Amino acid sequence: SSFHLVWPQLIVDPDRAPVIRHVTLGVFQKETMKSGSILGHLQMRLLQLHESNNWELVFDSTTINARNGLRLPYSDKASMVIGNDEEKRKVEQGKLSKTKAYKKRVREERPSKAIGRIRFDFEKDAESGNDIVTKAQWNADADTFTIAEWIQMGSCRRDPHAGMLAELTPWQLGPDVLSMLPTRPGEQFYYDPDGEGGHWVTHKPFPNIRRCVLEPEDFRKQFTEALNDEQDALKEEGNESLMNRVNGVWVSVTSAQAVWRTTAALQFDAKVPDKVWCRKVLQRPTEVAYIKSKGKVVLDGPADVTEVLHRVLKPFTKLDDNAVMPMYDLSKISH
Repeated sequence: SSFHLVWPQLIVDPDRAPVIRHVTLGVFQKETMKSGSILGHLQMRLLQLHESNNWELVFDSTTINARNGLRLPYSDKASMVIGNDEEKRKVEQGKLSKTKAYKKRVREERPSKAIGRIRFDFEKDAESGNDIVTKAQWNADADTFTIAEWIQMGSCRRDPHAGMLAELTPWQLGPDVLSMLPTRPGEQFYYDPDGEGGHWVTHKPFPNIRRCVLEPEDFRKQFTEALNDEQDALKEEGNESLMNRVNGVWVSVTSAQAVWRTTAALQFDAKVPDKVWCRKVLQRPTEVAYIKSKGKVVLDGPADVTEVLHRVLKPFTKLDDNAVMPMYDLSKISH
């Protein structure tokens, strides 16, 4: 048996969902390690029933990376089974691979059903300052709502095409939570006392997007001057290869945008590249696009070239104001 708990007032995205699961596992594990705790006894009982019943598997990871979605209340589960007895025998005898056997999809006849609704009340613990559950009480059972209402309440998806998108639930990660999250190499969380109410910074702007308030023509002039200075510096350093790779032309300069791109000749020396496709010989072009209406500059290209162009852009642009890159390592907490 399995149970689904849907928290309709908590709206998360693919970035936040793994964090919540990871921290939940950390809290359960911490409480389990306490001598005589309820979770300690529960974990022991679960492992007695089956050795795989650790918290990592009890909290199904499909809640954060499901490819087929999560079942709605009153929907059945379907699974693929070997289609006939003859192929079943061949699989059992090792004469046929299970993956190559003919399969058909069958209903398991065990639809999920609504059980009820629970209200949780929280208060600040006077000693630790943490939010703790003070009450958990059933306030609805299966007969309280219609099947249609249960299906609507049991959905944990929000329509991305709705006229008004659901806003993410505001959150701030404190040091107790951050201590459980693995950071990316070279990253660390820091406290920003100047933020609204003061908060721990867990995300940073994407470096290849910057802010700018110039007119496109002024952007073109300042970029061209700064690029010339940077190329002179690269030449003095004897780095003529990189100097040549930041040669480019203005593809478009209008009242709405300014687009600069490295020359096509830098991508490949020969005229016909047919023999080198998929051999990582061709150089990807680098592009700088300034969109005035957005006030944003987008930089794209190979790392060594974009590093040079970052220095070019720095004097007359600013870091993006949209922190979207988590400092914590999602790859380590999403499994």
